[in-house]
Amino acid sequence: MFRRAILASAVLIGITLPASAATTPKLATTTTRMSQEVRIGGAIQPVPNGGMTPPKVVSYSPPAYTPQARAARIEGVVTVQAEFDIDGNFKVLGIIKGLGYGLDEKALEALQSWRFSPAYRSGAAVSVIAEIEVAFKSPAPDSDLYIQGMQWMDKGRYKEARILFQTLLSTFPDSKYASQTEYAFADSYYREGAREALVRARRRFEEYLAFFPDGPQRSDASKKLLEIQQRLDRK
Repeated sequence: MFRRAILASAVLIGITLPASAATTPKLATTTTRMSQEVRIGGAIQPVPNGGMTPPKVVSYSPPAYTPQARAARIEGVVTVQAEFDIDGNFKVLGIIKGLGYGLDEKALEALQSWRFSPAYRSGAAVSVIAEIEVAFKSPAPDSDLYIQGMQWMDKGRYKEARILFQTLLSTFPDSKYASQTEYAFADSYYREGAREALVRARRRFEEYLAFFPDGPQRSDASKKLLEIQQRLDRK
């Protein structure tokens, strides 16, 4: 559960909390979930003129396991306190609960790429202090991650596929599936087809050829790079 305190509410939305609300607030609970990697919500101090919608995850990358944590089969949650501004940008204030084994650092590293929408109250964005839980679960074998990712690809669920591919590449950098996974990661953007996706596909295919110059799909990657450039030139 996450506890939020409203920051500078009088400035942001033009109201002042009564003293009783500041000292003995009633608590309302709101929970938002995204996959099993992050939960946002919890105890919110109610204020006049409506409730609050907590920050929501816009995009994120799963945290990587450390070799020592994987060997010890460490699972659990790293709880990080953060301050969110009215644009959804956040600043980490500290770790409230850690796991050790290098996972605290991996949680902070993963958070650098996470993006949130701001909290809202009565339709207005507000600044809040919130706790983010970064969950660590023992990763599935690399073969399972690759197979499940390709199943999502076949169903056109490219975002879900990329989450599994990223988990595989981060957790098992020396996996025998690394080359295929890197190619599939690039191909997921290629299949989406929009201009922004094609730009990302081009970068990922270039990385595939750089990291795996003798990879089994190097010919296909080179052909798709040429096609991507032609399509981008026409857009």
